[in-house]
Amino acid sequence: MQIKQKKGFYYLIHTYRDDGVKNFEKYIGKTKPSLQDKEKFIYEYVNHRWLKEINELQTIYASKKNGLSDFLQKKNLRSFGIRFTHNTNKIEGSTLSKGDTRIILEDGIIPANSNANDVIETKAHMQTYEQMVSNQETLSYDLILKYHKQIFQLTKPNHAGSFRNGPVTISGSDYTPPPSRFEVDLLFRELMEWYFSKKKIFNPVFLAAIFHLRFVSIHPFEDGNGRITRLLTNYILYWEDFPLYDLDAKYRKAYYNALERSNMKENEMHFISWFFPRYITYIKKTMTSLGYSS
Repeated sequence: MQIKQKKGFYYLIHTYRDDGVKNFEKYIGKTKPSLQDKEKFIYEYVNHRWLKEINELQTIYASKKNGLSDFLQKKNLRSFGIRFTHNTNKIEGSTLSKGDTRIILEDGIIPANSNANDVIETKAHMQTYEQMVSNQETLSYDLILKYHKQIFQLTKPNHAGSFRNGPVTISGSDYTPPPSRFEVDLLFRELMEWYFSKKKIFNPVFLAAIFHLRFVSIHPFEDGNGRITRLLTNYILYWEDFPLYDLDAKYRKAYYNALERSNMKENEMHFISWFFPRYITYIKKTMTSLGYSS
């Protein structure tokens, strides 16, 4: 996304590839685009590129899912939860394989020589995920702290369930999150106010993607920010009856690169342009595997 000025008037322009190089452009006026102008522009671009297809997929998905018995719906949710727990922990460095994760959660068997903290966080994450899809609690400061505490209270007891009080760095990243507790609290409050003000305006997938990026950018916890934001992304999707999203750990580098580019360039379009095509690909694959595609 670029700001262009033509004869004293401002425009926002995004260049993309779709059967050739194309431009998506919006006239702003005589004043430089505001943050709200940029957000609206990104939403209009997402609507132009992907929302029609996503809404069509969601209609099929919701119809098929809601036609299943409660038993099958719960079985599908649990299967997703096991995969999601494995991948979200793997992204953060868990040593457990998919098979290890499955036998821990399904059979209660602890694989030989497995890392104790990885096992504990696997169990705790799955329990928190299952709580999330069982109880429609209002998204709030307290709920987010509760999720963090439940997942990390045994492995990170010194800061589980509380926001950080000082600066933090992100391993392998040049981006520096806001350093002080004052900034963290202020930005988090703004994020929550934004979420509730836009909840009935924006498509839930767009809402989830922007929330994901902004939460990670704030980086409110000492550790565990990625797992919490991926959980909250699925909270937003699930309670709006959209397909859940499990980011395969093999895409870890590309995922981190998209977050990094958005943060370093202060341009949310980078992450949004990465997220939406992959979400569509994932839900098509999932719906086919579940027999939801027609």
